[in-house]
Amino acid sequence: MAPSIDPLLPNQTNRIHEARAFIAGFDLTIQATETKTLTVTYPSGGPGRTIKLVHIQVQPAQRVQLPIPVPLGTDTFTGTLSHYGIDASEATLPNGDIELGISITDNGGGTVTNESWELQASANDPAEWSVTPDAIGGMPITWVACDPVAELSVAPNVLEEQTVRLHATPADQNTIRPAPGNNSPTPNFTAGYTWRQVSGAIPLNDLNGNVGVTTPDTFKDVTTPGVYEPVGAGLTVTTQFSDDQNLYPGFFRNVSPVTTMTVSQRPQLLVLVIDRSGSMASENRFENAKLACRSLVHLFYGLRRGVNPDDRVAIVAFEDEQAGFRGGEPSKRIQALLELSPLEVAKDAVEQDTIDFGAPGNSTPIGDGLLFALDLLVHHAPVVDQRYTCIVCTDGQDNSGTSPLDPAQATNGAVALANRLTDVRRAVLANMTLGAIALGPTADQELLKKLATLPVERFAEFPFVLDSADLASKFGDILANTQKVNALIKSSAAPADAPDSAPVPAGNAVYFLTDATADRLVAAVTPGSDETAFSGSIQLAKHDGADYVAVQDGQEDKVHYLQSLSDRAVFVEKLPEFDHRTVGHWRMIRGADVHSTQPLDPTEVLAYVDLHLLADVLLDQPSYETGDRMVLTVRIRHDNNVVLNANVRAELTAPAAGLGEELSALAEVFVPEPAAATSLDAGDLDTPTLREQRIRDLLRYRNWHTLPQCEPAGLFVDHTDRLFDRDGEGNYTNTFAQVFKEGTYNWKLFIDGLDIDGNPFTRTLEISTFASIKVDPRATTTKVTKIRNHPSGQQAARVIITPQDQRHERLGPGKDEEVVFALRDGTFEHVLQHQPAPVFADGTYQRVVLYTPKQRPTLQVRAAGVLLPMFDVRRQLTGPDRD
Repeated sequence: MAPSIDPLLPNQTNRIHEARAFIAGFDLTIQATETKTLTVTYPSGGPGRTIKLVHIQVQPAQRVQLPIPVPLGTDTFTGTLSHYGIDASEATLPNGDIELGISITDNGGGTVTNESWELQASANDPAEWSVTPDAIGGMPITWVACDPVAELSVAPNVLEEQTVRLHATPADQNTIRPAPGNNSPTPNFTAGYTWRQVSGAIPLNDLNGNVGVTTPDTFKDVTTPGVYEPVGAGLTVTTQFSDDQNLYPGFFRNVSPVTTMTVSQRPQLLVLVIDRSGSMASENRFENAKLACRSLVHLFYGLRRGVNPDDRVAIVAFEDEQAGFRGGEPSKRIQALLELSPLEVAKDAVEQDTIDFGAPGNSTPIGDGLLFALDLLVHHAPVVDQRYTCIVCTDGQDNSGTSPLDPAQATNGAVALANRLTDVRRAVLANMTLGAIALGPTADQELLKKLATLPVERFAEFPFVLDSADLASKFGDILANTQKVNALIKSSAAPADAPDSAPVPAGNAVYFLTDATADRLVAAVTPGSDETAFSGSIQLAKHDGADYVAVQDGQEDKVHYLQSLSDRAVFVEKLPEFDHRTVGHWRMIRGADVHSTQPLDPTEVLAYVDLHLLADVLLDQPSYETGDRMVLTVRIRHDNNVVLNANVRAELTAPAAGLGEELSALAEVFVPEPAAATSLDAGDLDTPTLREQRIRDLLRYRNWHTLPQCEPAGLFVDHTDRLFDRDGEGNYTNTFAQVFKEGTYNWKLFIDGLDIDGNPFTRTLEISTFASIKVDPRATTTKVTKIRNHPSGQQAARVIITPQDQRHERLGPGKDEEVVFALRDGTFEHVLQHQPAPVFADGTYQRVVLYTPKQRPTLQVRAAGVLLPMFDVRRQLTGPDRD
């Protein structure tokens, strides 16, 4: 039963049920030498019982308390509280309960009226209590409060990667009772709810493990991690009352019984969406995208083999033979290279090289490609319990098709992607994690902001990748993010506690360790940076305490080797059995044995481990603006326990030059030739957008391969590169305050420490985000000049707005849809002429305002979501004709 108090009867017996503690407030009216009595009953034999009286004095204002040392047995108790004499004695009732009688005698020699007192009682175990005031009157009970209710309810069976709401019964349900018509002050109690995971072989990061998370709400949402078989998690809620004066710290507290929530695996459907436009022919981008797709199929297979028979994977390529946006049907060149296939079928397809990837073609219809992938999932099966993951990779700007990501580009009959979302498409998106990769110097780094208009459940990592040889690792990082597994720290040197006696040349082996409770290891070896195909074999070896011993395919039915044109992979199932619950030291080589090894760099090995010890990384915002602070948090859990004293080090690749500022500056010094090349490579048929062409002009003019990047030192506000667990809750955090440039910020975290059993572990995490220009009204410049003899015959003024941030980084050109002009009492020249709004390349946004001598035109501009001050155009005019 939950604690409760019967409706309060000020001058009669009041009952408190199933409570460990309660407080009864009462008023005392008493004359000199008069005695009043108060009776408390409770079961006999309860351990840890305490009873005390509290007198709330007015002069001097203080609370004076007197403990009564129960049980008294046959003895009596006499004491003094303020100027009162206190006597107490016990009696055993016929039902075996104890009745404690308390007498209060006024020794002060005067009449006291409505003086405030409290009776405080507690015990180790819940009990039935009653409190009866003096039968003659003069000491009515004004309020009673007892233990808060602590009852937790949650669905007993839930699915992986599901947001689940935990519910608590309101803590104050029948546990705080003021007397009817009571004029005496009742403490202002506030309920708090602390949610904990107290058992289970999975980490629920949202609960801070056994430390818990406290909320003022009667509910808490948690997202379940990935599982490979049904796993139970024991949950509790601890309720507590606090008061605004902090008079009763820790007195009212209750813990619910453990409620078990079982998390089961569910079907997961993965779709890889790759750009096959003409620009992907540059720098082996498309070949490396193919490599990444094959590797990812191997990794997904290794992570999910035997988990759910309804798991599926697909590969989609998108391109468009027509440049520009239009109505009608999407290009037929958008196609499924691999239809949604069972994992075994997909693995065989990449290993037997039966997937026809085709060759790079023409334009870049990102919106149509995403919609095609979405419809693959829509038409596969009704949305029930599936979990969807979509990863899109593109090296350009959304420049063609029928479904642009940006609604401002929905011209010539095209319809914005967001407006094509039917109910069933939305149902799929609501269960989807969406990741995106911007590849190459002219890729749309603001893609994340455009994708944010889609109602997906979650966005995964959004990296900006310069070298297409890194695609496989970036695909793998997003997969790790969606599957709730972690990458391992890798090294070219064997660890001191697991030396390697084999004659492996330096630089030809990669070493890593798996923690003692890991369930599954998955690793893929990809070609070096100058290769797009893989030949030969790989070998995985495990240290047996003396040396590294090769593990063979099928060894103990737990080791499986895979191979494709793009990679060689291996996964080891049921690691606790295979490793006999010890830390595993592993060596990976490229070659059949240690005598035939080839060079192998740690970046060419993708290694992931799950499930019991999980780290994840969070940013406090999905995207940022210049001048913002980024708060980075890494949470580390080992099953239901937080992991303390880990070392968490951060590295950051940040933009060293803002694109908007650089494009604005370029227009001041560089005028492209009319016949200038429209692509980086001859033969590229992917017609660039105006913004993309400007980026190419900038790179050519500056002789840059890409926009400059930097790796700031003294990353955080404390001038360290470390994240710290300041509260001892397994949450390592720090703040970055150098968001100075527009662009993508790529974070990489390196973690090492000891698990709760004292065994070592390592992890690496990656997360990326985009920062746009935060337009500052004070830094933004406005210039108004008079135009003489305008052909319209009207007064004319040119208004020039240059949006920029506090550090004078310009928003830059190509953001015309983000700079909105609103004019009152006048006309824009381009509107009068039925022309599009003018576009400028120097980072300015201009309008010509027409007006009559009787008009007073006022203009207001919203730039990148920031409303600039309204101004009177005539009063802003410069020069001798100023109004």
